[in-house]
Amino acid sequence: MSALGGLGEGPAPPFLLLDRNSGGAERRHDGRIAVDERNRRWCSDGFEIGCDNGEKVRVAFALDCCDREAMSFLATTDGITGGDVRDLMLAAVEHRFGLVNRLPVTIEWLSDNGSCYIAGETRGFAREIGLEPRTTPIESPQSNGMAEAFVRTIKRNYVRVSPRANAATVMRQLPGWIAHYNEVHPHKALGYRSPREFIAARDQPFFRAVALVRGVSNGMHVQGTRADGTLKRIGVPEKSKLFPKAT
Repeated sequence: MSALGGLGEGPAPPFLLLDRNSGGAERRHDGRIAVDERNRRWCSDGFEIGCDNGEKVRVAFALDCCDREAMSFLATTDGITGGDVRDLMLAAVEHRFGLVNRLPVTIEWLSDNGSCYIAGETRGFAREIGLEPRTTPIESPQSNGMAEAFVRTIKRNYVRVSPRANAATVMRQLPGWIAHYNEVHPHKALGYRSPREFIAARDQPFFRAVALVRGVSNGMHVQGTRADGTLKRIGVPEKSKLFPKAT
């Protein structure tokens, strides 16, 4: 079972790898992760949600390193694959720029060294659509801090206080959690505004959220059962209906 809305797969190796299919060594990112302009650097990582019945939901996501918006996410009861990461990339691109074959400017794609991220096919696809893959050093709080803060927020403010009977229950709620984070959750670095309040204040409107699975679009998400019984969902929530903003 999976849903697109992103996630690293397996432990990161202690050093950068040279992939024979990538055409060269992967570039590493060291230093400050936040940037001052939108659509300059995106980061991606993932986490796991345990359910009462023992099932586990693995979630991956893509954030803008300026406005902190969760642009796309993926949730699955299976492992995250390179194909899932490519879907995640495509959903983020279409969320920000609409239906384009390639980004108008090159944007850094920052991730850890998980196998689904450093696969040659995934890195090659990233470059084809205008993303420049970058990797973070292992166990680097400076490089992973923004993604880790997002994970802590989702687990503390949403997962901990919500029913988690099984994977299907978690996956139904996930779009609402992320929508509320995008629209309502304040960030100190954004002047205590939510990501979309920050975007609106800069007068830079965002595209309607798009969710895709292998080129199929329905404006929100696609969910289905695979032949092996696992579930998949892909998408970015447009608006929070579960957690209306207080007036």
